Amino acid sequence: STELCANKDIRQEVRIVTHQKKKAMLFDVVHSRPYDKILIFAGTKRMVSSICRDLLQSNVRAVESHGGLSQTKRERALQLFQGKTNVMVATDVAARGLDVKNISLVLNFDFPQTVEDYVHRIGRTGRSGTKGEAITFFTENDSPFARDLVKVLIQANQEVPIGLKDIANRSKKDSVSFRDASASRPKTFNRLSVSADWKKAARVR
Repeated sequence: STELCANKDIRQEVRIVTHQKKKAMLFDVVHSRPYDKILIFAGTKRMVSSICRDLLQSNVRAVESHGGLSQTKRERALQLFQGKTNVMVATDVAARGLDVKNISLVLNFDFPQTVEDYVHRIGRTGRSGTKGEAITFFTENDSPFARDLVKVLIQANQEVPIGLKDIANRSKKDSVSFRDASASRPKTFNRLSVSADWKKAARVR
């Protein structure tokens, strides 16, 4: 929906990145906020475990929660996160119904399946009149969500990165181009131009 309303008490930041740089950027964010309560979302159980393992190896107190864990282990992870463990890495499924006070930052390592889910994710911070923050890594694969994400940011009076605007404008043109393209035209029709422009968007984010 384009009528989604994000909490205006949440400062939203979208970072245009390549997939290869996401892990390094995540570590920069987490290590710069040693006392913040951080909820990290990843798209798969495997990635959740990978991120959590890497954080633990770098001396960050972190727990993981996903559908591959038993209910007992998920409940234990929640207890730790409610206590002295500052970082939880989770999938959308595992975070349903999650109610933890004082989450300072929601970090979207992977963009969710829908923009509605994006709004729900970031709503875990900025509760009860407090200020919150959300950082989202946005890659080439997320381009189809650019236009609706821009609308959510504008509605909440948030800054829209130049790179994201460029991607949104390009995806609009691409959708028209694909509709108008003849059936005989290769499916890779404008993929090269999109890929070539992506690095440029990342540089101007």
